[in-house]
Amino acid sequence: MNLSETPWLRRSLYLLLAATAFKRLFELSADFDLWGHTFFGKEILRTRQIVSPDQYSFTAPGAPFINHEWLAEVVFGWLDLNTGEASLFLLRAALTLGILAFGGATIASRTPNPFARIVTGLLAINILAPGISYRPQLLSYFLLSFLIYSLERLRKQSRIPQPSLLFFLFAFWANLHGAFVVGLIALGVYLGEFATRDSRRGKLLAVFIATLVGTCFTPFAFNLWIYIFHEVTNPYSSQYITEWARFSFAARELPFFLGVLIGITLLAAQKAKLRVESILFLLGAVLGFASVRHSPLLALFALPLWATGIGVVLDRIPSRSAGRASPAMDGALGVVVLATSLIFVALAGPIRIGVARGEDPLPLQSVGFLKANGIEANLWVPLHWGSYSLYHLSPRVRVSIDGRWATVYPREVMKENLEFSFNGQNGAWREILNRHQANFALVEKTNPAVAEMGKDAEWVWLVVENSGGLLARRSAIAGQKFQRAPEPAARWPF
Repeated sequence: MNLSETPWLRRSLYLLLAATAFKRLFELSADFDLWGHTFFGKEILRTRQIVSPDQYSFTAPGAPFINHEWLAEVVFGWLDLNTGEASLFLLRAALTLGILAFGGATIASRTPNPFARIVTGLLAINILAPGISYRPQLLSYFLLSFLIYSLERLRKQSRIPQPSLLFFLFAFWANLHGAFVVGLIALGVYLGEFATRDSRRGKLLAVFIATLVGTCFTPFAFNLWIYIFHEVTNPYSSQYITEWARFSFAARELPFFLGVLIGITLLAAQKAKLRVESILFLLGAVLGFASVRHSPLLALFALPLWATGIGVVLDRIPSRSAGRASPAMDGALGVVVLATSLIFVALAGPIRIGVARGEDPLPLQSVGFLKANGIEANLWVPLHWGSYSLYHLSPRVRVSIDGRWATVYPREVMKENLEFSFNGQNGAWREILNRHQANFALVEKTNPAVAEMGKDAEWVWLVVENSGGLLARRSAIAGQKFQRAPEPAARWPF
């Protein structure tokens, strides 16, 4: 059915697209990293220092901190200090709308078929959804969508990008988030195609060199690239951290897999050569299979291929012989789609302007206990509770690890923290705590060594809660009296 002949259905499908975006992209839940990003942003504002040795942990004191997200964290920290959670929500909403706008413009530039635009949009939204969160990577999605849209326009006009503009874009991006590397790869793909059609190879080379130089205009200069190499080759990230794990057919990964299947089918059907849209799609697929963290990138990289391919397929389907669709069928299908859209909106709303706690458990009572009693501690923590602990307890408390991960901690420290959480049985947990002179420990109830900890004469439980509990070394609390912790707040910052 040709959507140009079915205005009721066409409008209803666009409403479905908007309702799906509303349902999938505008949820409030924050993940563990939000506390770290706001905390370190406020610390930069407080100390006026970007490059500084670590002073927040007791396992890597004085280690260099390569904060590849420093500028984004300053924004998060300033908003948290001056305007609160509503502005964090509005920032996320604005960036999300920007991504949708640039992505939609890219789709529209590739196909005039309204049904192809809608199908491509629905596919992209569902793949992108897991990446839309209160994190600096959202800025990278926004800049990548802008970059691809801009390069698509230049490609259509047979124009070469201006070196100075790309220099400033990537200098800005490199201070916001380390995923500028992905943008650099996408730029290289487009420049490669430009080189096949334009004799000005020297100018193309100058564009790429200017862009590379721009990425070094950060407080860390070339050390930022060294950090990125170490992060990409870090074996502990993919082994223990869910978002760094490889593709595994988990529920959240199925839209990504569907997008890959559709892309491969379109490539096979068109017998496409390795043009820019094909290479971008393959790049997005490889990144997504390599790491769940990168699967949302497919939603941006594959837009040119999906839109073009789906448009070609749909254009080959003949219209009704009468030249017009049945008004009754048009109306009936439109009502079904409209009802589905309203259900999506109802499931998503009402939207509160702010930040909501996610499903992942937090040590609310344990952190509240430490804060209420003003306890100074070397606090051993699971990786995903480190930033939350720093946000509420620094500077009295230093942690064993936090969301900065490879930007500051040596690999041996990463390994020990993960061993404590997943393989601490048979006294291994005790050896780790003794080696680093930890005197308090936050422990998840899923830690396999919990039973041993409860029987150890040197350690005592101070707080037990649904998520886990707080252990203290007896010698660290001898003679102290503690007050009851206040009830945790219902809203951010919890």
